[in-house]
Amino acid sequence: MNLSNFLYKVALSIIDMENMPLRTFGSEFREFLREYEGSKALLIQPGGNNGDKLIYMGMRKLLEDLSIRYLEVSPADFPIRIYSRSLIFPRGYKKYYLPFEPIRVPKDIELIIIHGGANFNDIWFRSIRIVKHLIRTQRVPIVVAPQTYYFYRTYPPDIFFKSQTKVYLFAREMFSYKHLRRFNLPEFVHVAHSDDTAFYLTAQDFGGPLNREHILLAFRTDKEQLTNTREDLARELSRMFSEIGYPTVVSDVSVNETFSHFVDLISNASLVITDRLHVGILGSILKKPVILLSGSYFKNFAIYQYSLKYFTATKFINK
Repeated sequence: MNLSNFLYKVALSIIDMENMPLRTFGSEFREFLREYEGSKALLIQPGGNNGDKLIYMGMRKLLEDLSIRYLEVSPADFPIRIYSRSLIFPRGYKKYYLPFEPIRVPKDIELIIIHGGANFNDIWFRSIRIVKHLIRTQRVPIVVAPQTYYFYRTYPPDIFFKSQTKVYLFAREMFSYKHLRRFNLPEFVHVAHSDDTAFYLTAQDFGGPLNREHILLAFRTDKEQLTNTREDLARELSRMFSEIGYPTVVSDVSVNETFSHFVDLISNASLVITDRLHVGILGSILKKPVILLSGSYFKNFAIYQYSLKYFTATKFINK
């Protein structure tokens, strides 16, 4: 059976189901931040797409629930220069990128939090640059919120060379957690795991009606795209669903749409088929049946195993 026929069969088996969570999410990260209840944090956005905005929304909700005041800054506040200089690291010379302008940290800040996602790895690395800068200039604790970590060029202990503060790295699944634990990180770098912060959101956070107007086919078009045959797959699935009366919307909604339209397309779907992680996460939160496909590395499967498998109508297909 080819992939389109297999997905079609799975889709029909779940399309009428309500997708319900089977557990609560993010308790480990919540308990860590509870120690800072009533304090003030600097919250740093590494930048990203509509999926990253879900991550930011979930983090803000958590901080507000814990009465942690925060000042949030975005990449526009600290543009990063595209140049590098060499430093002597324990393992020899390494190159790293410096912020174009220092990140200004007010004196009343007690904690620095960098939003989670997949931006602390060798595919997307903006948060590595931010941490390298901060650990040389700050003494307050630095927390990297739940992330996917994946290093095939970088030697992670080098990132923390000459650190002046404690660093807490949260993984959002066990693959990343175990990957980090393989390295001989300095004793001031602490590793833990918890769910992606988007899971703090619920359907009530988005308001509006949840309709069933179309089937959403949302496949990646960036450098995490697994294969360029996704376009052919979307075309074939659209044909198959149209033959039984289901209209389809085909769009890489994480990058091609405004955030409000991104939410609308998912909230009005009867079913979501995607290889975009946060399209699958939002679909699950909004109780839509979801089929999540694999990406170019372990991220989607790892988060399915850690979090998304605890939704009654979210399925993972390793294709």
